[in-house]
Amino acid sequence: MTVVLLKELDSSRNRNAWYASELELARKAGYVPNATLSPVLDSRATETFDDEDKPLIEALLAMRTELASVQSAVDKQAILAAKQIAEAEKQRDAAIQEAVYSRAKLAAHMGGSTASTPQLDSDRDADDPTTDSVDHTDVYDAQLHDDPSPLDPGPEPSGDDAMNAIAQKCRPKHQVLVLKCYPRTTKGAVDVKPNSSELSYLLFYATSRRSKIQKIGSFLEKKTASDVWRLRIGYGTRPFPGNPE
Repeated sequence: MTVVLLKELDSSRNRNAWYASELELARKAGYVPNATLSPVLDSRATETFDDEDKPLIEALLAMRTELASVQSAVDKQAILAAKQIAEAEKQRDAAIQEAVYSRAKLAAHMGGSTASTPQLDSDRDADDPTTDSVDHTDVYDAQLHDDPSPLDPGPEPSGDDAMNAIAQKCRPKHQVLVLKCYPRTTKGAVDVKPNSSELSYLLFYATSRRSKIQKIGSFLEKKTASDVWRLRIGYGTRPFPGNPE
């Protein structure tokens, strides 16, 4: 009877060793044991060993269970870390694209403001036939109003001659302003779309000049021809007496 039991024990040990080796090979190949069935199998496995081997087997089974729980926790942490890394890479790509777009937009804006505007101004100056006339008129107006040097009196004119001289000096600037506000085409026709800002300036300038001419005319009517000539000589350095300017 004892011999039979010993033979069965040896055969059971050999079978368990074979199972353990096969399980180790399966784990190396990627096999993961199911944890839900392990308690039943573990309870059956502990019954096949002797009492002396039970503490060791129980410790090994507990270690295996703890290892499985640690492995599952590590897998969860790895999945969470992979999600965080993917989200960070997505945000980085979006930030890089936004920075590239903003830089390109800024470069286009700066290039347009520095390059296109001078070209437009130069084209406008080239197409405007009154540019040179405006420059000459500005110089003439500066000589008329700001030059403190006395003019050559020559023969002393009458009051009408003085008014005509002032009108002749003011006429070129009025003509240039009219041409500038109403640019002419190649055939000489007047454009139907004047510049609103320059037209407003022309109206304001004409109104102010008209009021000044009226005041000057009313003043000249009260003076003699010699007084008018002396006032014309000193017009660049001092205003007319009685002029509200």
